[in-house]
Amino acid sequence: MRIKKKVLSIAIAVCAFVTFIGFTLACESQSGEQQETVIEQAEEVETGEEEVKYGLTEAERKQAFYDLAELQDSVPFEDEDWAEKQEEAYVTIAEKNGIREEEVRNIVIEGIEKDWPMPEVEE
Repeated sequence: MRIKKKVLSIAIAVCAFVTFIGFTLACESQSGEQQETVIEQAEEVETGEEEVKYGLTEAERKQAFYDLAELQDSVPFEDEDWAEKQEEAYVTIAEKNGIREEEVRNIVIEGIEKDWPMPEVEE
């Protein structure tokens, strides 16, 4: 099962990287005014001691990261729709938190960079 967790971690990292590249390319292809809007949406907003991104506090983003990992871990590798269900998990978490799918992918990047906790994988 450790291999399964490592494979899942690698898969999440690859998805996050691909999302980051797509986001970067999208920003580069937009006009100046549109690009500023996208950048403003992604910037951190300081409110007291708690940083807010995408309308979520860091604690809420950590929970979204955890929930995504838990949801994706619940799909067995043997499931013939495994890849599709991994992608559907992003939509589910986005809807649950009232954010866009791209923002969930950015939260995954943040979670990986900050080494946020993930659910224990059952062996």
